[in-house]
Amino acid sequence: MRRVVYNWKGGVGKSTIVCNLAAIATQEGKRVLLEDLDPQGNSTHYLLGYTRSALIASERCLIPFDCDAFSRQALYTLLQQVREIISDHNPQLEVDGIVANQFQPRARLPRQLLEEMLAEELPVLETKLSSSIKIRESHQHCKPLVFMDPQHKMTLEFRNLYHELQSN
Repeated sequence: MRRVVYNWKGGVGKSTIVCNLAAIATQEGKRVLLEDLDPQGNSTHYLLGYTRSALIASERCLIPFDCDAFSRQALYTLLQQVREIISDHNPQLEVDGIVANQFQPRARLPRQLLEEMLAEELPVLETKLSSSIKIRESHQHCKPLVFMDPQHKMTLEFRNLYHELQSN
């Protein structure tokens, strides 16, 4: 299956989510090819063409979402772009859903934003990825959290996300 994790906003967790999902897939016996087309890695305007190509070539699209107002506004534009890709280039492309990243369940704003998005019938996934310093430590060690700390709560959240995506 070809899946793209897509959001042009920086800092929403694209690389972290992709690396941990890929690690889980390998643990489950899947063969994985991971291509990093993150526009943040270079000139955004130059590489957005590659990102668009990734959407055209993909079967599925997962959208990471930071629970803040700026991310929400960017999300509407991003979803419009995905709809245009589906309409003009790739009618088989399906949105797996929107995954809340760095979710803080005790904070009112993230819960409110997700409730509003669900009321708008946006495809918000059940699994939410919380915030943890362990993620930054895994970045420092260049090792997916699922390998570095298999029992960590975020490892379990990544596993839940992986299985939720597989069941869609």
